[in-house]
Amino acid sequence: QIRFFRVPGLRAEIPLGFCDEQLEADFLQHRAVRLRRLGKTAGCAVTVHVLLLTLMNALSFDDSLPRFPATWALIFCMRAVCALSPFLVVPARDMVAEGTALMIIVIMLAALMINHRCRAAILVGDAGSVAQVQQMFRSAETSEIVSDAAMLASMVCCLATAFGAPIRVKRSVVLLVLAPAMYLALTLPLPTGLEGGLRRRVALALQLTVMT
Repeated sequence: QIRFFRVPGLRAEIPLGFCDEQLEADFLQHRAVRLRRLGKTAGCAVTVHVLLLTLMNALSFDDSLPRFPATWALIFCMRAVCALSPFLVVPARDMVAEGTALMIIVIMLAALMINHRCRAAILVGDAGSVAQVQQMFRSAETSEIVSDAAMLASMVCCLATAFGAPIRVKRSVVLLVLAPAMYLALTLPLPTGLEGGLRRRVALALQLTVMT
């Protein structure tokens, strides 16, 4: 009663849905209710995490805040997006569509990447190189500027939640390609210094694919 897509050359099958239309409709309705509950729970968890992160930054602010307000404005905007995006499911009375859930996940992934100090500073034009970013945030650890480790860990947590969510594989499988592609799109144009050069950035994108 279930339709599968057979992956050529591999012993793998991706379930596409029920053959019976009524069973498919009932299944989607059940999943949509669970998606709304998960979105609210994840939203609360992400909001607490963002507030704690912002509080930690507030306790260690240096003179970079008044000198580079545009960079910090972008960072705080991206954190607000991360904290509020999951709550987009709240207006839905009972159900949340899979497409809406995937859209929220993609928005959060983009916000996580732009939230990085190095990306934010270069995107708004406050810096033209990673060395200049290090001068902007003199009190920050070097790894906060030149490494994507913390951001990639957050992305993996977000993707793990997505693949653990009640979303059909035929929909969520797009994240296997989209997440690394987004990382490369927001990393390759940056000056050398953030996670090394081209080879290391591509290698990290491939590792991100494997980890998802």
